[in-house]
Amino acid sequence: MAPTRPTRPLRPALAVLLVALAVAAPGVLAGPLGSAGGDDGQPDVGGEPLPPAAEDEAVAVCPSRCVCAARRVDCSNRRLTDFPDDVPEDVRYLDLSDNHISEVPRFLPAWEHLEALSLAGNRITAFPSRALSGMDKLEMLDLSRNQISSLRYIKANTFIADNKNLQVLNLSGNSLQDLGHGSFQSLSSESLQVLDVSHCAISSIDGSAALEELPRLQVLDVHGNPLARLPVVAPPAGLSLEKLDASDCRLRAVPAAVLDSLPSLTHLAVSRNPDLADFEAPAPATPSPEDPKQLDNAPPWSAALRVLEAEDCAVHELSFLAALPNLTEVRLRGNRVASLEPYALQGNGALLHLDLADNKLEDLPADAFGGTEQLRELDLSGNRLLAVHANTFSAHTALRVLNVSRNPLTSLQLSAPNLRSLDASHCAVGLVPDGVLDGTPLLRHLNLSHNPLADLPDRLASPLGGDAPLLSLDLSFCRLEDLSATALDGLPALQALDLRGNRLTDALAVDAFSENVVLLHVDLDDNPWRCDCRAKGYRDFVDFLLAPPAKENIHALVCHGPEAVAGKTWYDACLGPGAGSLASMDTWMFVVILAVCVVVVAGGVFAARRMTRGKARRRRQQQLQEEEERRACEQEAARRRLHRRMQQQQQEQLRRQSVRASQVSAEDPADHHPPSYEEAVLMDRMTQDEPAEDAVSSDTEDEDLTFTAELHKKVSRVGSSGGVVVDDVIVEEEEEEGAGSGTESAAAPSSGSGVNGGVAVNGGANGSARRLSTKL
Repeated sequence: MAPTRPTRPLRPALAVLLVALAVAAPGVLAGPLGSAGGDDGQPDVGGEPLPPAAEDEAVAVCPSRCVCAARRVDCSNRRLTDFPDDVPEDVRYLDLSDNHISEVPRFLPAWEHLEALSLAGNRITAFPSRALSGMDKLEMLDLSRNQISSLRYIKANTFIADNKNLQVLNLSGNSLQDLGHGSFQSLSSESLQVLDVSHCAISSIDGSAALEELPRLQVLDVHGNPLARLPVVAPPAGLSLEKLDASDCRLRAVPAAVLDSLPSLTHLAVSRNPDLADFEAPAPATPSPEDPKQLDNAPPWSAALRVLEAEDCAVHELSFLAALPNLTEVRLRGNRVASLEPYALQGNGALLHLDLADNKLEDLPADAFGGTEQLRELDLSGNRLLAVHANTFSAHTALRVLNVSRNPLTSLQLSAPNLRSLDASHCAVGLVPDGVLDGTPLLRHLNLSHNPLADLPDRLASPLGGDAPLLSLDLSFCRLEDLSATALDGLPALQALDLRGNRLTDALAVDAFSENVVLLHVDLDDNPWRCDCRAKGYRDFVDFLLAPPAKENIHALVCHGPEAVAGKTWYDACLGPGAGSLASMDTWMFVVILAVCVVVVAGGVFAARRMTRGKARRRRQQQLQEEEERRACEQEAARRRLHRRMQQQQQEQLRRQSVRASQVSAEDPADHHPPSYEEAVLMDRMTQDEPAEDAVSSDTEDEDLTFTAELHKKVSRVGSSGGVVVDDVIVEEEEEEGAGSGTESAAAPSSGSGVNGGVAVNGGANGSARRLSTKL
């Protein structure tokens, strides 16, 4: 064997490729070069990034029918039959995948800077031994999906021997039948780290010969081959192998010698081998006589193995796991494990992830997982468990995720102090006890969907246990007919609630969500909703769902009744145009309220105007009444003045007659003869008329005083109602005589006198007089 030469470690991009290959994804390296690359669609297999100047530099010469950019040449899927001419000498990535190339030139150009070459998906049957000479920087070679039937046709021992930096070789999808049989069947490379021969026709592998000349090989992918046995290698071959993927083969067993000969193996994948039933591990450690919970020290089967994948096989017992003490991840989904003994996994104290889904477990002892207190994720779904003991996980303080779905569980009462996610969907749980969350105080996600739940407890979280930090609750496809007003109390952190596929008909009470202050989404689809758009509870629930942030898409909710809206969405039935909708009701309510407001305002205005008009009318009536009283007073005063004047005229006539009689007597003083009978009679009347005249004058004066007082009172009332103050009332008399009646004229007041007699009313702030007079 040639001396080993040091090679540089894997570059970052190749490390990413190794991770991708480590998960055994078929065809990771089988596609075109540009199928797994960066944002520009080019492969990332090339190591360190180009300098900025090189990335921006355009390729000076580009082969016809190809695409070139930044030292990348893409000639994939161009129906080429030969290598193109004029490939730039400084090319770093050359993609010739998915063409019709059947022959590789004996001497390829010495592309000194080439780092990745893809010839996948062509018709190549052979490869010249020295065709890659001079490509010292080549790191990845992809010959997948060609027609190479044997490694001897590519001169396996020499064709990559000169490429000291080659790290990844992809031969998957060829028709290779064996590996490592004969000197020409063994690959030789001092730097190769990843070898992919998946989906070939390999039925046997000579482990020692196949790996002897690959001292740095870390990943060997042989999945998808008709391989019946895993290779057993002899040191020093296989010392560096870390991952072996033999999934989708025809394995029946994993012999103990396989792991013994691969001391560095950390990841073994043997999934989807339907006949694989046995892991032929060394004799397991036996319990110590002093303490049955402790195992005697025994050499492990493999101290390096961390990940074991054996899904969809025929494994029926787990005792072999005790010989693999450092396992952190075990995936045994889809096997035939029917039971777990107490402390069956006690020797796997480092276990973090355990997948036992789709097995045949019927019983689970309380201490079945004793000794695995570091367990973080456990999947028991798809088994036949009728119950899970409440204290099975009480000591597993590291457990975060538990899946017990698709089991015929009838009750659910667990104690897991630090559990974050619990999936109990597709079970037979018909009753959830009050305070079901008390045993899982840190639970964030609970899935109870597809259970025959007739009702929920009064409270999922016990008031004594405090508020639960639950974020999501899935109650879809149960048989719920209602949601009690207190069922969700004590869940202030709830953000998502799934109620799809139940039997909910009436709108839920908004009070049921009163404590879910951060609720973001409520899924209510596939329920037989009765859209009573006029009911207040329904309107309140719709408002709750639409309040920002919107918690449900009401365009997706379908009404099943009443008949008028059956088949319509909530929006079309109650928010769209049409009678009976919430929008129409709101419109009508708005119209009614507006009409009421208009009527109230109009009534107020009408009442105000009517009140104003009434006041004005009453004021006018009062003014008219006062005017009538004033006129009546004036008429009465005029009548009285006329009557008085007539009396005064009679008195004046009598006085004049008397004066004349006296004058006649004075002119004939010597006439002392007695008067005649007629004179005597006349004298007696005149004598009697003087006191009568005085009496009449006295009575007239008394009547005038009384009338003046009454008139003063009436005019005072008019002044108080109309705003006029009456100071005085003066009755004037018009003198019919001229200069001869000076005495009577002097008796009249000098102020306010006039030709016509009347009543003078003095009033107002300025003392001006209003004169009320009646012409005689």
